[in-house]
Amino acid sequence: MRVWDAKKSIYNGLRALPRRQYLCAMWILGDELRSLYSDRTADSEQSLMSGTLDAVREVAITGGATAEAAGRAAELAGRWKRLIGERENEVLPGQWNAWVTFESLAAEVAGTAGQYEATERLTLAATERWREPYPGRARRIDPDEEIDDASPMARTLARFRRVVEGISKMPQWSWDPVRVREQILG
Repeated sequence: MRVWDAKKSIYNGLRALPRRQYLCAMWILGDELRSLYSDRTADSEQSLMSGTLDAVREVAITGGATAEAAGRAAELAGRWKRLIGERENEVLPGQWNAWVTFESLAAEVAGTAGQYEATERLTLAATERWREPYPGRARRIDPDEEIDDASPMARTLARFRRVVEGISKMPQWSWDPVRVREQILG
C-alpha cells in the first residue's frame, strides 16, 4: 500500500461528504483513534474523547447543533486546547495529532471552526501511531512510501478508507453513527 495515496483518499473522501455524513464518519473514525491510543491515554483524556464523540453523535443524528450542544462543544474544545497547550511536548506526534483531531471536531460542532477542520490531522494520527518515535517534531513526507498490506498501519488506513467509502454510498435513512458503524464494520 502507498501511504500517501491512502491518506489522500481518506482526506478527500471525508471532505466530499455532506455535513451529516461527514460527522457520522468522523464519529466512527474518532472512536477508532480512541481505540488506537487507548494504551497511551489517561482517564481525563478518555473523558474528553467521549464527551467530544457524544457531541458529534448528537449533531450527526439531529442534523444540527442546538445552542446547548454548541455550548458543550465549545467548552470541550477549550479543554482540548488547554490540554494540548500544557502537554504537547510530553507526547508523541501521533497522540498530539489525535488530540488536535478531537479539538477540531469539538470546535466544528461549536461553530468556531470550519467544516472539515478535523480532517487535517486525522490521517497523521492514524499513521504516526505505528511509526517508531523519532527526534524532533517533524517527519519528512515521502509520497512514494510503501508499506506491507498486512502491517498495522496499512490495516488502519484500509479500515479508515472503508468507513469513508461505506458512508459515501449509504442511503440517508439514518445517520446514527452507532448503527452506521455496525453496517460498515460489523
